[in-house]
Amino acid sequence: MPSWEKVRAIIMAAGTGAGRAMAIIIAIPTAILAGILLVAFLREAVDNPHVGTPTGGMVIAGPVMILGALAYRSVKKRKLGEVKSTFVRQVLEFTLLLLICLIILAQNNLKNLIATDPVPNLIIPLWAILAYLIMALMPKRLLGGPSA
Repeated sequence: MPSWEKVRAIIMAAGTGAGRAMAIIIAIPTAILAGILLVAFLREAVDNPHVGTPTGGMVIAGPVMILGALAYRSVKKRKLGEVKSTFVRQVLEFTLLLLICLIILAQNNLKNLIATDPVPNLIIPLWAILAYLIMALMPKRLLGGPSA
């Protein structure tokens, strides 16, 4: 289990040459995958408007990944002091997390979907929400920002 200091070093390294390259290596494929999954979701929804939920659980993962990434980036920028921590920004972050929950909970037969296809229906949403909460609850001193 990494210590908070190691986590801080990894986060701080994201602004340097090697850390920034690693962040780009991770962020670009994730964004491309999320975009492809979102397009697949929209295409399936248009092709089968009579079906309540598009087939295949991975079409849910695209919007969830995009919403989670937007919320995470927003809270990270707030914590690092790159943007002001306004009420509107916090409400937007909460709304993004709420949309993730609604996308997952609005599916028919959710227990069966989690049992048969847990990655898009359980793991990815939990990952997005936990990443947000970890960043939101992490003390500023561990991020290298000014102490509150």
